[in-house]
Amino acid sequence: MNRTILLLLLLVNSPATFAGHGFMNSFEDVKWLPDPGTTPDEFGYQLDLWQEQARLAIASDPQARYTLALELSREKLAEIEAMVIKQNTSAAKTAVDAYTEYLDIAERALESHSEATRPTLNLEFAKTLLEQQYVLSVNYLDLPRDARVLILDTMRIAGSHYDNVVKLFDRKVKESLFFKEEEVRWSTELAEQADIQGL
Repeated sequence: MNRTILLLLLLVNSPATFAGHGFMNSFEDVKWLPDPGTTPDEFGYQLDLWQEQARLAIASDPQARYTLALELSREKLAEIEAMVIKQNTSAAKTAVDAYTEYLDIAERALESHSEATRPTLNLEFAKTLLEQQYVLSVNYLDLPRDARVLILDTMRIAGSHYDNVVKLFDRKVKESLFFKEEEVRWSTELAEQADIQGL
């Protein structure tokens, strides 16, 4: 039996899962990962990191820093996935560290925005974090089993930032994110169950 179908059956019958929810995709117009470009296992990667950090250093405006940090975080996700496919966990961890740093920068940049613009940007940040987790989860079952745990670790990093920002929302805003949250939760459970079942 196909591994994905087997896991779907396991999760649908799990009391922790809303029956059938995982068959519905709440993410529209997803921004899939870009080409990874220079990866951590290649000569010149450190120079790339320095250039990225220099771009962030000269982006003194909070909006510019926020936008650039999120753009760079997507590049790091592509690098992480590329290194997991190559089963180069050391190189993947280098990209995970950079990804974490860029999310930290984006979150701090949000705190520097005016009270008028912050709610809109906080919601955008939350949606981006959910989308990043979803995108990482899509190919999880096709990745090398011994290395893909780093993908789950990265999803949890994004989830931690999401938990920080969602605390700032009122009930109505939180409810607007419900289906995306559930899709991510379901995808995460699918990945975790795959590892538990040794699939």
